Amino acid sequence: MTDVSRALGVECTYCHLVPDYRALTHRKQIANWMASELVPALRKKGTAKAPWCDDCHHSAGNAAAKFLGDPRNTSFASEWMTTHLVEDFETKSGSPLRCKDCHRGNLGTPQFQRKIMLTELLPSD
Repeated sequence: MTDVSRALGVECTYCHLVPDYRALTHRKQIANWMASELVPALRKKGTAKAPWCDDCHHSAGNAAAKFLGDPRNTSFASEWMTTHLVEDFETKSGSPLRCKDCHRGNLGTPQFQRKIMLTELLPSD
């Protein structure tokens, strides 16, 4: 957990409740979803390596748990996803990563679903 805390640039209490560190919080739920659903669906492009927290959370220039903004900066999120996520990662089978792989449609189409956190909207190959 120390590596996760360092990669995100946050203290343990960002996700955990004191003194009940085992209690489920919303942030722990998101981290657990990323670890169990998102990371296994992706790999670093051209390798068999799975992503790690700092592969995305350091890309904003420094460690940041919420690097896409709070509230989310839609234009920055779109730019980051197309210039970093799509360029650096692929599906676990090696297929190129596209918006529709996670969002069920391309950006700007009626099928596009903005929110994927805590859902099953991930590449299934």
